[in-house]
Amino acid sequence: MEAALHERGAITRQHLSAAVHDRLLADIIHGHYLPGDRLNVREIAGSLSVSVAPVREALTRLHNCGFVHVHFHSSTVVSSWTVQDMHDRVALLGRVLNLMLEDPRLDLVDITRQVLMTSQAMNNTAAQTVLSLAKAVAAYASNRVAAYVSDGLIFPLALFLEHDTLTRHGADTHELDRTLTAIVSDLTDAVETGSADQIPLITAVGIAAIDSTLTLAARGR
Repeated sequence: MEAALHERGAITRQHLSAAVHDRLLADIIHGHYLPGDRLNVREIAGSLSVSVAPVREALTRLHNCGFVHVHFHSSTVVSSWTVQDMHDRVALLGRVLNLMLEDPRLDLVDITRQVLMTSQAMNNTAAQTVLSLAKAVAAYASNRVAAYVSDGLIFPLALFLEHDTLTRHGADTHELDRTLTAIVSDLTDAVETGSADQIPLITAVGIAAIDSTLTLAARGR
């Protein structure tokens, strides 16, 4: 486990706690850490060349989102999670996103345009683009809602929806890629025609496609 951390090198980003959180969550989702593995704060801090404070903060965030269990004054253990857990997260994201998309103050055309431009510039996958739109919409909600949607739902799903991870868990990546690519095309058309009313519907179809893929994977099909 330590080797995986050493290979990734030291963190130099300004926001150390967020960087450590992202690194550890990626290691959990990608299988570098397995359920039941113990996480040593000082070992992690040394491997990432940071102090113990941002590591503790990161582990607290991971605990709040259910990815580790922190035994205060004792140890931290990676929680048990499955494809079903990820399915539950995308189902919750769909419900929360539907509520947020009803906010009349949102300029959905402009928000979606910005997301599409950024995703194209970063060469994002279709799944990353759909989740980026969800994150952009959440950013207009209260800080608490936005933080939970990002930490507990969107970022874990973005990591899980990476091709290699999905394949390892038995998901049909080809069909999902095809569907979400069509969704991104539909969102582009909606932006070009100024059809703000179509964006929530198209986004809902995209989230439903992810939900369906994870449902089948959770059933072992």
